[in-house]
Formats: sequence, C-alpha cells, structure tokens
Amino acid sequence: MQQLTTAEKLELMLPYLIKAGLVSEPVSAEVRQTVTQVIEASGDRLKVAGDILTYADFFLVDEPVLDPDAVAKRLATPGTKELLAAFTDRLATAEPYSTEQLELALKEVVEAAGKKVGDLIHAVRVAATGTTVGPGLYDCLVILGRDRALARLRRGLTHCE
Repeated sequence: MQQLTTAEKLELMLPYLIKAGLVSEPVSAEVRQTVTQVIEASGDRLKVAGDILTYADFFLVDEPVLDPDAVAKRLATPGTKELLAAFTDRLATAEPYSTEQLELALKEVVEAAGKKVGDLIHAVRVAATGTTVGPGLYDCLVILGRDRALARLRRGLTHCE
C-alpha cells in the first residue's frame, strides 16, 4: 500500500466506501477531494484498502454516531465543557484555518485554563469525529471545514457535564 500513489489508493478505496453506502456513484469531485485528503492525512495507518472505512466514514456523513464509551471517557468528564466551549470559540475565529493555527489555538486554550493538551485534544476528536481513532486531529478539523467542525463541536458540548 505504501508504494502506491494517492490516486491509486483512491481508486482502490472508493469501492469500499461505495459498498458501505458512504459514497454514491458517480463519485463527485468533492467526495474524491475529501477522500484524497483523508488518505493523505492517514498516511501509513492505511495498511489495506478496506482500512479507509475506519478513517473516512465520519467525513462522509452529516452527523457521525458518537461512540458512547468515548463520550463517557472524553466528553462527560468534569471541566471538559468549559475547555471545549473555549476551543469552539477560538475555532470560529482562527485565521488562517489551518492545522498549524488550530494546534496553536488548542494549546493556548489549555494553557490559559492551566490544563494539559490531553485534557482537551481527545474531547475535540470525539466531538468532531465520534471516535477516538483517525487521522491527526488538526487534519480532521481542516478536512471537515470550519462550519462542519463548529457544528460538531457544538453538538459535542451537549454531551458534556
């Protein structure tokens, strides 16, 4: 898999997404671009073509199903709501909307609260993707785009204590 180009991986992986009902035919240019970004962000995590189902599903649905165990462990914990709300506010105004800027914003939020990155990064991932695995968090947020990411984080806030 690692010897294939991104375009070759895309052609191998699209049938899995189609069969799973996450993508319809003909595959739009927008969906191709999104899946390409996911492939690039996932890097060597994609060992076989079917692995795309683990890493792309939450990008291709309007609202991902939130893993109840992940919600209990990462969102429904004391103090998470305030941190997630602060990061959501920062995400809304982050310029440029890039992986570097989002990482900086998250670090600033946790430092201002006297917390650790781990206190927030996992909660943001669960709120944004519904799961604890996937491409890098900041890549996920950029691939989702600001509006979709904000909607998901706001929805995640409703699961916080």
